[in-house]
Amino acid sequence: FFFQAEDGIRDFCLSRGLGDVYKRQYQRRVHGDKFSKNRLGMAETKSPVDVVTLEDKRRGFTIDSMKMTNFETGEVLWETNECQKFLEGGQEIRAEIPKKLLECKAVGREIVFSSVHSIKKLSLVQQVYLQGAELEAFRFRFGFVIPNSTNNWQQVITAEDVVLPAEILSGNTVVETTFYDDENVLCSSTVRIFYV
Repeated sequence: FFFQAEDGIRDFCLSRGLGDVYKRQYQRRVHGDKFSKNRLGMAETKSPVDVVTLEDKRRGFTIDSMKMTNFETGEVLWETNECQKFLEGGQEIRAEIPKKLLECKAVGREIVFSSVHSIKKLSLVQQVYLQGAELEAFRFRFGFVIPNSTNNWQQVITAEDVVLPAEILSGNTVVETTFYDDENVLCSSTVRIFYV
């Protein structure tokens, strides 16, 4: 279960419809000089309707589905559409993952999520623990999220040379995942992994 993350999307994907966004992790953006009203000497004002709180963003953020595949073959090894539990936090979640995943040289992970509000700098941090000791941590950056959009976020995770056997990892591995908007927590979950 020791993986090195390589952010990215593996295949060219066509949009599924208006509002859908497909994100490549290493996409570069060139930003030109921006002229705001403030910079032009005009006052910028926001009406109370324009003010979106962190709590609004939390309520408007949903994870629609998640899946893990053998990156080389495309075979789906694990998938769920019951993702609300991953947003609620507080309680440990049990996930049963096929042992076959540990044999993969590279695993593709896809998270489909929606957001009612714009998110300035979406990222997620995953910390992996074995019997309470932190093994590794990953940070994945998505960036700006368009309001009222559904997004497909894919990463490729490559295996280290030595992977511990399922018998040691199963039930002893906990993954803590936290989604952020810049430095503000949107949601978090704690999942105990069982290899079956």
